[in-house]
Amino acid sequence: MALLAAASVSRVETTLSTMLAARTPLPAARLAPAQASFVGRVGQAARRLQADVGLPPSLVTAMAINETGWGSSELSNRINNYFGIKADVGQGTLGSTVFDTREVIDGRTVVVRAPFRAYRSLDESVQDLGTFLHTNSRYDDVWKRADDPRASALALARAGYATDPEWAPKLIGLIDSFGLDALDGPSWMPDWLLASWSK
Repeated sequence: MALLAAASVSRVETTLSTMLAARTPLPAARLAPAQASFVGRVGQAARRLQADVGLPPSLVTAMAINETGWGSSELSNRINNYFGIKADVGQGTLGSTVFDTREVIDGRTVVVRAPFRAYRSLDESVQDLGTFLHTNSRYDDVWKRADDPRASALALARAGYATDPEWAPKLIGLIDSFGLDALDGPSWMPDWLLASWSK
C-alpha cells in the first residue's frame, strides 16, 4: 500500500471531518443474500480475532467489503487476501502472488503489478491484518482510538493504508449504510443481518 500524498491526506481529513460532523443515523440498508453471507463470515472472524487485530469488527468487515468487492475479487477468491495486503515486505502463510491493482498516484488512478500476500483461509488473512498493522510503526496512531471504527478508518488513511483518497469515507459509508457497527456489540449478528442471512 503506497503512502498517501500530503494533499490526499488533507482531503481525507476534510472529507471525514465534514462527514462525521454532519453524521445522522441512517437506517440499515438491506443486504442481498450473498452480501449478508459475506458480512456474516467476515464479521464472525473479525469478532473472534479482535484481540489479535485490535480494530472493531465493523471496520475490519468494511475493509474486507471495500477491498474485495463483497468477496468477488481474485485476491479473496484465489489467495484469501481480504485486505489488499501487499508482499513488499513479508509473505502470507502461502507466500505471495502478483496481481494487477489500481492505485492512486499523484492524483491519477493507474494500474500497476504488485505482489500480494497469500493465505490458506479468511482467518489467516484477518490475523495477518493485525500482525501487519501492529508491526508497522507508521500505524502507531491508529491505536489511540482503536475502539472507534470511524476514527480508526481516518487514522489508517492518514498513515497511508490505501492510496484512494476516498478510502476512509467509503469505509464509513459502508459501516453507516449497513449498520455494521452492530458487529461491535455483544451479539455478533444483528437481527436485521440474521433475517437477511437466513433467507
